[in-house]
Amino acid sequence: MSKSKKGKMLLASLTLVTVLALTGFGLAGTVNFTLPYLHSNNGLTTYCMVSNMNPGTSTDNTTSDTTATFKVMATEKGAPAQTVHTIPTEFTPKSGTMRMFVFRQNAIYNGSGTKILSFSDEISTDDGNYRSGGNNMQAYSGMLSVTASTATCQTITMACMQSNHGDGYGAGKRFAGYTCSDGTNLLAY
Repeated sequence: MSKSKKGKMLLASLTLVTVLALTGFGLAGTVNFTLPYLHSNNGLTTYCMVSNMNPGTSTDNTTSDTTATFKVMATEKGAPAQTVHTIPTEFTPKSGTMRMFVFRQNAIYNGSGTKILSFSDEISTDDGNYRSGGNNMQAYSGMLSVTASTATCQTITMACMQSNHGDGYGAGKRFAGYTCSDGTNLLAY
């Protein structure tokens, strides 16, 4: 094969790879939701609904196709380890499903109150009342990531509410200031 033909084939291959990468065809994507203000105070519980609006393929609803992780990014009492905590597959938002993630103290629960994961190694908590001296409580920020075959900020969405009740139950106000990024888009809510 001549150098000219090899060069044209290489250029065509690179063009195809570029087109596939830009369109996301056949490639898994990750959506990162950055949550700027969470709190270990029991009364400041945050409720988030994550929707996976992908119609998907027959494999999208298997336990291995969609994954979700959470990591503590910053705390008011020092730099956390930023350990990636994997959310069990039965709680991940697979194609065509919604999942509730409840950020309560130093753990994530599902909508039924089952603890999904704990990050107590990075966030201290105090069961006492914050106003009466519960000094171990702290604010923190985190990143919830969802990876699926076709994940974008338009197909994996999230809406959050934060409790303003003393017992931490019941959504009280819209949670603002979080972002969604997917490598192409950066959306603020």
